Amino acid sequence: MSYLSISFTHKNTDIQTREKIAFSNESSVETFLKSVKADESIDEVVLLSTCNRVEIMTTSLNIKQSKEKIFQILAKYSGLDYENLLERADIYDNTSAIHHLFSVASALDSLVIGETQIVGQLRDAFRLSLAKGYCGKSISKAMNYAFKCAANVRTETSLGTGSVSVASTAVAKAKDIIQNTSGVKALVIGAGEMS
Repeated sequence: MSYLSISFTHKNTDIQTREKIAFSNESSVETFLKSVKADESIDEVVLLSTCNRVEIMTTSLNIKQSKEKIFQILAKYSGLDYENLLERADIYDNTSAIHHLFSVASALDSLVIGETQIVGQLRDAFRLSLAKGYCGKSISKAMNYAFKCAANVRTETSLGTGSVSVASTAVAKAKDIIQNTSGVKALVIGAGEMS
């Protein structure tokens, strides 16, 4: 059994593409998980979908077959070209997949290094997959170690002590540029929690 991780982030995928491959509700996540798990080469799967990333982690009997199946399902879901998705994604297997998982959980791979939301989002994605029977022992073991790693990174470093979200970083940068913010009005354009 091998680990396989497929990653779309701010580093490799523009915002328009990330919006098309994002999963906006539990129902779409579950439909994707069910489709992926139906392939005989895939034993376990977890899907993390946030505003800045889509991460698919599986355990696989055949990495090549699993990868092809995941990209087929993702292309169909998003309406994007299979080859385009394949070219954009960062693909990790075995040790590098575990290393990537630890980096994601620890917020070392985030748009704002050290942001605090990602570990909770990853934990929620894992719990959903576990509760619905899409993952089991192998991914659970990896996830539990990733959560321990994230906790150690937080307690043993100063990571996360400054601005640790895109929103707080944007506000800090705006204050640096404007300097005197008294009487200044701002318009926030967007939707959801990030706004």
